[in-house]
Amino acid sequence: MAVNYGVVGLPNDEASCRKVFEFAKKMGLRAVTAEPEPAAMDLIEKLVKEYDIGMAIHNHPKQANNPNYKFWIQITFFPW
Repeated sequence: MAVNYGVVGLPNDEASCRKVFEFAKKMGLRAVTAEPEPAAMDLIEKLVKEYDIGMAIHNHPKQANNPNYKFWIQITFFPW
């Protein structure tokens, strides 16, 4: 039985994010691991609560070939 899916890129676009949450719901997953756009965080929080599916934010280290890359700390949203 799978419990998590990822790593998925999530844009600040509700229709695109809903596709990921719908997939997770159909698969019976408890959580999704994603690398979302920073502007999508409020939308993600809304969908976590609506779908009752947790969200873990994937942490990538700084990329030497992209000086503008900002890395994430691990953040996990669980609706339960």
